[in-house]
Amino acid sequence: MGCGCSTPTPSPPQQSTADGGMGPAQPLQPVVAQIMLSYRANDTGPERLGGNGMTLRIMQWLESRGYTASVAETSLEGGSLWSRSIQRAILGCQVFIAVCSRGYGGTSWTLREYQLAHSMDKAILPLWHSGPYPPQELEIYMVGLQRLPKGNKPLVEMDFNVAMQEVLEHLNRIGCWPGAQQQELAELQAEASTAASSNT
Repeated sequence: MGCGCSTPTPSPPQQSTADGGMGPAQPLQPVVAQIMLSYRANDTGPERLGGNGMTLRIMQWLESRGYTASVAETSLEGGSLWSRSIQRAILGCQVFIAVCSRGYGGTSWTLREYQLAHSMDKAILPLWHSGPYPPQELEIYMVGLQRLPKGNKPLVEMDFNVAMQEVLEHLNRIGCWPGAQQQELAELQAEASTAASSNT
């Protein structure tokens, strides 16, 4: 380059190490959870953060049916570790459930989470919790997506178990089965593939 300038060599991304120093960032490893729950903490997050605890209730319901689910680590309170944790959860999930509350999509983090899941072509399930649907900031993404619960009432105005049964049926319809069943299906498919290969 002119004027005696040179292009600096970019240094690799850094992340905190266990001893408090900085080291090279490691490639993202997928988190092993079938379902990622995206939510606005002030609406449906833990009560200590001003939410009503609904996201935790949804996660526990899914886990009681054999699914693995992840949520943002609210204890990390933002920052690079928090963002990497969310990226890994979205990368590793099979289904991304957006808990659409009154403020969902209106914060930079919920918007980023949704956009990342969309860009990765994840199966996205909007779960209408409260407020207007679709959330104004995400309307362009949600056109044409099946939202649950069906009908004209959000989750907060329905029987929780009835609404979650709709979620369960939808997950099964798109091929997302509880963890043990998912493993059995994968093994059966592998056996069928091996048998077909040996017959040719």
